[in-house]
Amino acid sequence: MIILDTHIWIWWVSNNSRLNPTQESHIAQHQSDGLGISIISCWEIAKAVETKGLQLTLPVEDWLNSPLDRSLPSIEEIEAELSRDLKGEL
Repeated sequence: MIILDTHIWIWWVSNNSRLNPTQESHIAQHQSDGLGISIISCWEIAKAVETKGLQLTLPVEDWLNSPLDRSLPSIEEIEAELSRDLKGEL
């Protein structure tokens, strides 16, 4: 599995020409092993949409809930787990 940088993720999903052939090839090589994203990338995208720095073709919640690897937990599952963990520490 490889973890995609926020910009690479956005460019890859939107077929942006900024994604160069080497990057596309690297993603294609690793796609069968799984592609991941950092939770901070989700935050960065949400903030960029909020400040009008990024326009998506879907609502941000739907865009973020289209995971790259269906075996990974969804945003809601991560939030629920964090909430349970944090309650124990408060």
